[in-house]
Amino acid sequence: MSVINHAETVARRKLGTLPEDVDFCRWGFIRGTDTTKLEVYRFRIATRGPRKGQRIFFGPPLGVAYVTEAEIEAEKVRFERETGKCHACGGDGREWAGWTADSGTIWRRCSSCKAMGKACLCPAAESAVVESARPVVGGPA
Repeated sequence: MSVINHAETVARRKLGTLPEDVDFCRWGFIRGTDTTKLEVYRFRIATRGPRKGQRIFFGPPLGVAYVTEAEIEAEKVRFERETGKCHACGGDGREWAGWTADSGTIWRRCSSCKAMGKACLCPAAESAVVESARPVVGGPA
């Protein structure tokens, strides 16, 4: 299984239906906040040269989404409730640990579900996520 990107899932929901030839290409953290900026760009598949078969992004951004940490945590809870699988490994019991030129992607036992692949958020963690998603009184809504 590939690495699950819950920020992209939230951003896709915010941006609505996207064409098939676009994907997230640029991510950035907004200094002083808990917000991530994700940008969507059009791409094409290279047909020749050293990048043959890879995606080449071009043009101006077609969409920009701002995702907060509270939204990402809420998405993890939603994912586990709907699928019954671990939010970190997607149910296969392994998480990404790195990459090397010799052996490629390196995986390790999922530290969140202890390699069981099952949803692991307890009720206390879920209530903490709900509390963090509430706006601060006197702050931005």
